[in-house]
Amino acid sequence: MDMGYFIPSSAEVHLEKRKREWLVTRLLLHRLIGSEAELLFRKNGQPFLSNGRAISISHSESLAGIVTGEKSVGIDIQAPDEKIYRIRKRFCQPGELEDAFNSFNELEYLTAIWCAKEAVFKCFGERVHFSEDIRILPFKMGDKTVIAEYNGIHG
Repeated sequence: MDMGYFIPSSAEVHLEKRKREWLVTRLLLHRLIGSEAELLFRKNGQPFLSNGRAISISHSESLAGIVTGEKSVGIDIQAPDEKIYRIRKRFCQPGELEDAFNSFNELEYLTAIWCAKEAVFKCFGERVHFSEDIRILPFKMGDKTVIAEYNGIHG
């Protein structure tokens, strides 16, 4: 009897990941707001709630998060990944790159900058240029607050 191996395709792995994200999102949403509102999506993919409240959702590895508010909100969760080095110049300003290089852990610092900028992007939903419109002020890893200055078309 052949006990061959099943190796899922990347599409199947992606589909399973999306299913888990969908389930975790629904569980978090139910815990956060119960059944008072339905999760809906705008044409650009930005989520919102049927009761008029804003919502932002993020997934990364084994983590998921949701934030809601009366006005636009944004959240991003990202595990540090070496791939961020390839795109750092597309989302960082020169001073941010210098701050990251001078930090104790450049990869974690760049990831924190990415997360902060992604949260700003999610708040506005579209037309936000990460490196030109958003500046992250210097911070230390472990700080409870990271300050972003936004100077885009929405401001």
